[in-house]
Amino acid sequence: MKMTVSKAMVECLKAEGITTVYGYPGAAICPFYDELKNSEKDIRHVLVRHEANAGHAANGYARISGKPAVCIATSGPGATNLITAIATAYADSIPIICITGQVNTDQIGSDVFQEADITGAAEPFVKHSYLLKNADDVARVFKEAFYIAGTGRPGPVLIDVPMDVQKMTVDFVYPKKCDIRSYKPTGKGNAFQVKKVMKALCEAEKPLIVFCSSREGTEITARRLKKHLKDQDVWFYHAGLSREEKKKIEDLFFASADGVLVATCAYGMGVDKSNIRTVVHADLPSSAEAYLQESGRGGRDRKQAYAIALVPFVPEQPAAPDSPDARRRTELYHIFTG
Repeated sequence: MKMTVSKAMVECLKAEGITTVYGYPGAAICPFYDELKNSEKDIRHVLVRHEANAGHAANGYARISGKPAVCIATSGPGATNLITAIATAYADSIPIICITGQVNTDQIGSDVFQEADITGAAEPFVKHSYLLKNADDVARVFKEAFYIAGTGRPGPVLIDVPMDVQKMTVDFVYPKKCDIRSYKPTGKGNAFQVKKVMKALCEAEKPLIVFCSSREGTEITARRLKKHLKDQDVWFYHAGLSREEKKKIEDLFFASADGVLVATCAYGMGVDKSNIRTVVHADLPSSAEAYLQESGRGGRDRKQAYAIALVPFVPEQPAAPDSPDARRRTELYHIFTG
C-alpha cells in the first residue's frame, strides 16, 4: 500500500500493539505528528512538558506492561533532552523505542539550526540506533527496533528520522518476522551452562546475588536454585514486579544472612545490602562497565567478596566480527582475564 513514511511509522506502531505514546513535538518531527493526529482513535498521545519526561514516562509504562513503550522528540536539543531517560532505560534493562526527528538528509553534518548527532550522542546508552535515510527501510527498521528492544536483555533503541524522509512515499508492507544475522538472543540456557551455574551457586559464600539478562531468566534460575538450595531462601527480583512485591523482597533479602537474590540490574534502585559475599553473572553483562558496576555490589562492608562470570566459550550463534556483541565479548574477555 502506498503511503508517506510518516504514516508508515504510525502503521508500524499499530502493528506492534502500541496504544499510548509520550512526546513533545517540534518542526523536524511534525510530519509524523500530523499522521499521529489522524490516528488518535488508535494511539493516544500524552503531551509532556519536557522531552526527558517523555522518556521517563515511556520507561515507567514499559516497566509496568513488560512491553516496549514509545517516546517521541524533535531534532537537536529535543532529541538530546532524551538522553538521561535513555541512559536510565539502558541501566535498568527497560525496552523503550525513542523516535526522534532530524534535519533534512542534505543538511546532516552541516551544523544547521537544531541539528545534533543524536545517534552518536546516545550510542553508549542504547542497544542499537538507526538513522533512517532510505525510505524503503522504514518497515524493516521499526520491526527490528521492537525486536531488539524487547528480546534478550531488554533496552532502549533509537530511531532518528530526517524530516524529508518522513515526507517520502513508500510501498508499505510490515514484515511478519525479524531475522538479524548478528543478533540471535537465546532465552534458554544450554544444559552444560546450567550445571555450571548450579555448582557455582551451591558452593559460593552467601548472601549471594545472581544477575540474569531477562525477567524470565531470573524466574527460571530462581526456581532451579530452590530445588538445590533447600535450606536457603531464594527470591527473584525484576522490574515487572509490583512496588509492594519488590519492597517485600528487598526487606527479606536485606535481613537475610544466607539468602540468594536472582535479579536483573533493576535491583539496586535505592537498595544496597553491604554484606553480599558473592556476585554471579549467569549471563554476559551488556558491557564491561555494567559488569564492574554490578560486581561492585559485593563486599561493600569492606570484607572479601567474590565475583563470578559464566562465559560460554562458543556462542550458539557466532556474532559477526564487527558487531556490538563481538566487541562486547572482546572487551569482557580482557576484564575477566585481568
